[in-house]
Amino acid sequence: MKEEMITWKFHPRVFNSLGTDLVTDDIVAIIELVKNAYDAGANEVKISFLKDTSVKTEEKKQNERKKQNKENTDDFILEIFDNGHGMTKDIIRNVWFTVATPYKEENKTVTINKETKRTVSGEKGLGRLSAARLGSVLEMYTKSSRELCYKVTINWDNVALSNRETSTGGILEEAKFPYNNCKTGTVLRIKNLRENWFPNKEDYENGQEENKIEILEDNLSRFISPFNNVLKSGNFQIFVKSPIASHPISISTPDFLNHPVYSIRGEILEDGSISYIYNFDNDVDKKRKKACINVKEALGIKTNEKETIENFCGPFNFEIRVWDVDSESTEIFTKRFNINKIKLKEQISLHKGISVYRDGVLVYCPKQNSK
Repeated sequence: MKEEMITWKFHPRVFNSLGTDLVTDDIVAIIELVKNAYDAGANEVKISFLKDTSVKTEEKKQNERKKQNKENTDDFILEIFDNGHGMTKDIIRNVWFTVATPYKEENKTVTINKETKRTVSGEKGLGRLSAARLGSVLEMYTKSSRELCYKVTINWDNVALSNRETSTGGILEEAKFPYNNCKTGTVLRIKNLRENWFPNKEDYENGQEENKIEILEDNLSRFISPFNNVLKSGNFQIFVKSPIASHPISISTPDFLNHPVYSIRGEILEDGSISYIYNFDNDVDKKRKKACINVKEALGIKTNEKETIENFCGPFNFEIRVWDVDSESTEIFTKRFNINKIKLKEQISLHKGISVYRDGVLVYCPKQNSK
């Protein structure tokens, strides 16, 4: 038998596996799309839940009746706007519509201005599929400085149900950018949301439903670095607007996170040695210690041993922040920052564990519970 080359085929259901099934929840899906905005050079992202004013089909009306007067997810559109560089038609065709594209691996930085470049946070080329997790229909408007605005429309359910083994795609057309005052940017409008973000107020009060908007805001606050440093990657702000709030909420880390009782701040140097400063401050006593540990001491190697140090990752900064969460200790922060003890402990729990930040945004943390 002669050798035969067999090429891979991809059934359209792969989009369910890579988007709806692979992305663990709606909060993670939104954060992935926020990362894409960051990688596009945006300095502002607005996440909004808008009332859908389009004409409803009879099927949607029937679904509303079944929900017994609860807010229907079809009433809302999730919009994510960023003022980044936007996309050209060529990038839409050959990058955005290419699953697991190596584009970000090959373009590791994005230019913010003449003095500023930003290291991109993503590299797998799958973040855009998070939209499939959030709703069945995506409308994307994108405008670059070099071309007109383009609109892409995709019905994810129709794609997944297709019997063709080559992926069905979306509709590309010229359009008007929704925000006239922006020269460049991207708007994602996700319709037919799969989850109900706004159940009845009574469900909140009875503890039957979680406030998903608050959970989203808490998780986005972890995405922004809590460390007080001057960023070289350009400013990056996130706003969340919901119909139940009168104004957009600017996402930031709680101020008390910058004032731990115990902290160790330092850096791993080029030669592997550790330089650090230890601080203790409980509003009554204060202690401070500065020290340096050489690499052999850090690894438990005797100074007279000639042992080669391998697998050194290179220099980096670190900071360890610790709080006591007993009633007496938390009272210090509840008074100083005007926050109740329950919210204080929730925020400490949310930010616990190891978080790795690069250029002011979260690039790694272990999976945590939403609350």
